[in-house]
Amino acid sequence: MLEKKLRLFSLILISILSIFCLILIFNAGRFHKLSKIWGEKKENSTSFSVMPYVREDAGTLKKYRDRTTIFHEIKFELPENFDVSAITYSENPLEKKISFSIKGFEKSYFDKYLILGKIKNVNEINYSFKDGTGTVSFLMKDEMLLKHSVESNFLCLDFIPLSEKIDKVIVLDASLGGKDTGKVINGISEKDINLNILLLLKENFDNNEKVLNGAYSADLSGLSLIRINEKNIGIFYTRLSDKDVSVEERVSLSNKYSADYFLSIRMNSTASGRMSEIKGAEALYKVTDESGESKAFADRVLNHMLLALGSDSKGTVAGEGHEIIDRVKSTVCIAEPGFMTNEEEFTKLSKKEYQKKTADALYSALLEGL
Repeated sequence: MLEKKLRLFSLILISILSIFCLILIFNAGRFHKLSKIWGEKKENSTSFSVMPYVREDAGTLKKYRDRTTIFHEIKFELPENFDVSAITYSENPLEKKISFSIKGFEKSYFDKYLILGKIKNVNEINYSFKDGTGTVSFLMKDEMLLKHSVESNFLCLDFIPLSEKIDKVIVLDASLGGKDTGKVINGISEKDINLNILLLLKENFDNNEKVLNGAYSADLSGLSLIRINEKNIGIFYTRLSDKDVSVEERVSLSNKYSADYFLSIRMNSTASGRMSEIKGAEALYKVTDESGESKAFADRVLNHMLLALGSDSKGTVAGEGHEIIDRVKSTVCIAEPGFMTNEEEFTKLSKKEYQKKTADALYSALLEGL
């Protein structure tokens, strides 16, 4: 009986193997084609690490040293008669990312041209190709600014620690964001008004005649640089879009860079959240700041808002109990231009013209302190 079962099992197994072999034979061409397609896709990958292409050996560096007049951290050889204006740069020091892009910059470049340098400030260099444009992205070890130049057919890149180029730091914060909408009236949310004012305030800094952004990258994300009174001022933004940002992230940005000023923008409302006749601008400050700087900052912010907006004054108010005030170590102020729960003031706050006046007032208050 056992022998019969073994013979039956062997017969079934042989039949299955035979069928499988026949399938392979009849579909060999298809399997070969699929294998070839997979191989081509792998070969035509549009994203890979550039690190293996960087030549750091002394012999290669010495051979090409005379082709650039100054030492640079990394150099990309450019094709003859290359149009350097075609290169676009982008950097976000706070996210430790720097990149440059060139239309038509294909992966074949890496087999034809030299990349020279010593990779000391970089964790990774990646290449990607999308919509006809090739991009090289540097993931930095620390917050860096990019200095770029072209010398003797080389694109020369140098990475400068952010801390070396900033004498004073301002952190600007648009309260709320993402899922945290704050008060919403007629489809208009507090988080959006806060952000709109912040973006207009950023425009003022970026359009300042003494702006330094152009000395680094035309697209310097999350940071503005201006020079005032012989000092380089770095303006950092906790958010520039509608996204969730925790109190911890807002506070740590300020405390990490030992900010000179932290200004948060938010709207006021009645305790009940109901519409009322209560209106006016106010500024919160840190009473426990024994230097008196937070109070002086809040006074300045409030005075500029009152002058620009012509609104009633709710005064400068002790801000202890608010997480931002309690945890930020720098001179801190929360600006509240008006009440969402006052119909007249809400109508003004929801208009871009009024938001612009508010941004201009905050800008003037900040510049006065520098």
